[in-house]
Amino acid sequence: MRFFNSQHQFYCGVDLHAKTLHVCVVDSQGEKRLHKNFQCQDVDTSLEALQLFLDNLVVGCESTFNWYWLADLMHRENRGSVGNDGASRATKRCLKQP
Repeated sequence: MRFFNSQHQFYCGVDLHAKTLHVCVVDSQGEKRLHKNFQCQDVDTSLEALQLFLDNLVVGCESTFNWYWLADLMHRENRGSVGNDGASRATKRCLKQP
């Protein structure tokens, strides 16, 4: 497990389902920068949307069992860090706002 002791520029909350993923990126000030649904099988489109944020991004994923592929993808791209955290601040913040 990876722990951070400094603030990151961007935080991403992902609500991952079998066929879709709901992505929300907030910046370090809490401003929503991306809020969108993607199809799981369309990885290129979701990576393209996250491209602006990947250099300093931490990803929290809320999922029951199928989040490993997202962690593998981010690791393969050498971008961001992924944890399966149902209490992710970014996920909670985005899901509360319309």
